[in-house]
Amino acid sequence: MKKLSFLLLMTLSLFVFSGCEDSESTSDLNYVSFENSTFSFGVEQDGSSTSSVTFYSTQTSSSARTFEISVDAASTADAASYTVPTSITIPANSNTGTFDVTISDTNISEDGETLILNFSAKSGLITGASITLNIKRVCPLNNLVLSITFDSYPDEVYWVLKDGTGAIIEESSAAGWGAYTGMTGGITKEFCLANGDYSFTIQDAYADGGGAVSLKVGDTYILDSDGAYGAGLTVNFTL
Repeated sequence: MKKLSFLLLMTLSLFVFSGCEDSESTSDLNYVSFENSTFSFGVEQDGSSTSSVTFYSTQTSSSARTFEISVDAASTADAASYTVPTSITIPANSNTGTFDVTISDTNISEDGETLILNFSAKSGLITGASITLNIKRVCPLNNLVLSITFDSYPDEVYWVLKDGTGAIIEESSAAGWGAYTGMTGGITKEFCLANGDYSFTIQDAYADGGGAVSLKVGDTYILDSDGAYGAGLTVNFTL
């Protein structure tokens, strides 16, 4: 008897659940969301770039619909570097829209910046998550990547990159050694260089080498050392 009652209860529960599911669908929801939660945004050095962002709604309408968006305060991009519309539109008889974002190379750090966009709250509207535009500077020339893995004595490392005339493009520290005192792990730096002649020098204050170091453009290595460079080494190269 108990078993029969249990089976009857389960059958009734399934019927009620199925009935609710059939009476409600996503088309009944006034929902709008960005297509993706993240977007990689490349900006040419000393230039600007424009990209389209896609968003969608669960409903269609015979007339165009406008939604408000805003820039989140957690964004790190310089306010002077971007142009973002305050309202975006889905055309009539569609559930998808796009809008353009333009970002210029203004105060973009080596690690990049973020621009976070949100839909503004509106009565009767359900909004999706924000979208984060991950902004990175893109080199239109030769993107030279320097990677150094620190050993137990990172304070002993010094490096300098020069052009063909001997002028310093960048160095670890103008004071010489000590730039990485107390640091662990390593560093990666990128340089956007025109075609020409260059030289890279890395030195160790104790003359016993340091951690691994590499210098490459794309998949081509200019330098690939395991760190056994003694007092130091210099590599001359042409891009």
